[in-house]
Amino acid sequence: MENSLQQLSATDLRSLLIQETRAFIECLDNGFPEDIEAKRLRLKEIHQLLDEKELIHSSPLKWGKNSRGSL
Repeated sequence: MENSLQQLSATDLRSLLIQETRAFIECLDNGFPEDIEAKRLRLKEIHQLLDEKELIHSSPLKWGKNSRGSL
């Protein structure tokens, strides 16, 4: 499952996070403690992966030493 999550785009991960959050809220009302914990861990996993993807996307480009001053 982790591998398939890593292949998702940040936009798809955000959509999945919304769906999983709704499922988690339903589980709080009707689920067993084990189900709630499994959903909590899934949400945490999605959050971490989304944070990583957004950090990579927002980090500045790293230019090589030969690219300085070549404009």
